[in-house]
Amino acid sequence: AIYDVTTSAGQFSAAATVYRSAKILQELSGRVTQPAYTTLDAQLSYAPAALSNLRFVLWGTNLSDEEYLLGIQETDFASGAYYAAPRQYGIRVEFTY
Repeated sequence: AIYDVTTSAGQFSAAATVYRSAKILQELSGRVTQPAYTTLDAQLSYAPAALSNLRFVLWGTNLSDEEYLLGIQETDFASGAYYAAPRQYGIRVEFTY
């Protein structure tokens, strides 16, 4: 979802993405499974009217702080799992020319 508002001070924007995954079998035997999970990413931004090529962004990813597998690696001797990044957030300044 994206919501934009333009005022005399500039443009304000809010965006959010929700992702829902069902339970996933990571390999055929069912030994490694990923339970169902939901993640939320969002950002708020402001672009001042006086400086149309500048934008300030407050962002966050995996705001629900879900722990989920990105993938696995199987060998004859062991299995390894790769997890997604935990909750992250920050501020970004963008300049276009």
